[in-house]
Amino acid sequence: MGGFPEYLRDRNPEILQNLLKDIVFRYIAIHHSIKNTKTLLGITLYLISNVGKEISYNGIKKTFAVGSANTVSDYLNWLEDAYLLFFLSRFSCSAKSISKNPKKVYCIDTGFAGAISLSISKDQGRLLENLAYLILRKTSFWLFYFREKKECDFVVFEEKTSKWAIQVSEKIQS
Repeated sequence: MGGFPEYLRDRNPEILQNLLKDIVFRYIAIHHSIKNTKTLLGITLYLISNVGKEISYNGIKKTFAVGSANTVSDYLNWLEDAYLLFFLSRFSCSAKSISKNPKKVYCIDTGFAGAISLSISKDQGRLLENLAYLILRKTSFWLFYFREKKECDFVVFEEKTSKWAIQVSEKIQS
């Protein structure tokens, strides 16, 4: 349900919708002089609807007909600077590969991801993964995700040493 007290008390999604619009329009758009606020809000809703999934600048550029991947990169950096969304890099031994690979997106509050998401599926597993990310990001560890033939949600490093591999799942199938 997230952590915003007014939303937890009233269970009114409009509270979170208004908060999101305030962050996007009043903080990010005004602060960075963004004229195409409709696209910025669309990208934000898209990302919130896809927590725990891989995203790429070029994919978002094509989906929203944004002029360049650099503009998308700016938007995503500003959303992260506003502490609304966070992006987790795919693990690789190559810094170039880390910067070029898709990133996974997470939201600061599971209430946003649950109440504002455009997805028709409740997908509790991805919300649980988002919650795990929020807990892990409070540590001083370096976080990545891993994907080759299979995926691991989180690979946790301390001082260049892999400490844990964490897979988040709502249900464990045998």
